[in-house]
Amino acid sequence: MNTTQLSFAEVEKIFATTEGHFLDFKAKAIEPAKLIRSIPAFSNADGGELSDS
Repeated sequence: MNTTQLSFAEVEKIFATTEGHFLDFKAKAIEPAKLIRSIPAFSNADGGELSDS
């Protein structure tokens, strides 16, 4: 798995963002079965982002 170093400003921006209709944070250790439920939810709405935290 590749990792990316984030700047302090990028980390602040992520923590200032709230989950909602277009954004859902997921842990890296999420079970695939649970992730499979989240992806169709976005495609059934207006799209969005899944972000690991």
